[in-house]
Amino acid sequence: MNLLTKDMMPELLSVNEGTCISLYMPTHPTQPDNPQDPILIKNEKANGDALYLLGKDLEKRSGEISLAQDATTTNP
Repeated sequence: MNLLTKDMMPELLSVNEGTCISLYMPTHPTQPDNPQDPILIKNEKANGDALYLLGKDLEKRSGEISLAQDATTTNP
C-alpha cells in the first residue's frame, strides 16, 4: 500500500467522475494496538464498498428522477 503524499493530491482532486470515496483513519504506530489495524482497515473498506454501492444506486435513481421530470415538463 502506498502512503498518501502531497504530490498525490492534485491527481486525487482532479477525479470528478462518478462516485468517489476516500477512507482515512488513524493507525497505531506501536504495540500492543497496531495488530488490530488491518482488521479495522478491512472493516472500513467494507463500509466504503457499501457507501460506493449506495452512491451508485443514488446516481441511478437521480437519473431516473431527472428523466421523469423532463417527461412531465415536456408532456403536461
